[in-house]
Amino acid sequence: MDTNKHILQLEFGPDGAITGVAVQAVLVPVKKKNGYAVIDPSLKTFGYSKISFEEAIKEHAKDVDVFLSVHLERGTLLTALSALGWKGENGQFEAPHIPSYLLQKAQYQNVTVNS
Repeated sequence: MDTNKHILQLEFGPDGAITGVAVQAVLVPVKKKNGYAVIDPSLKTFGYSKISFEEAIKEHAKDVDVFLSVHLERGTLLTALSALGWKGENGQFEAPHIPSYLLQKAQYQNVTVNS
C-alpha cells in the first residue's frame, strides 16, 4: 500500500462478493491521564491501553478487525464507508480529508481481514 495515503483496498471473489479488505489506518497518538490511546479519525475507531502506545495500537487493530468483519458479514461495508466519507471505485477507496495537524503526529497501521 502507498504509505503516503490512507487507503482501503477491497478484494472480490468470482461472484463479485467482497472476500477481503486491507486498510492502512492513520493513527493519531493521544496521551491520556490514565493511559494511552490511538485514534483513527477516518474510520472513527480507536485503541486504548494503560500500558503503552504499542498496546493501544494492538487494541486498535482488533477494533478495526471487528468493524470490517461485522460489515463484511452484514454486507454493509460500502454503505458504512460512504457514510464515513470514503470515496473510491474498483475496490480502492481513499479516506476523507484528515487535517494536517493530526497527520503530523500520525503513525500508520496495516490491517487485513478476509471473509
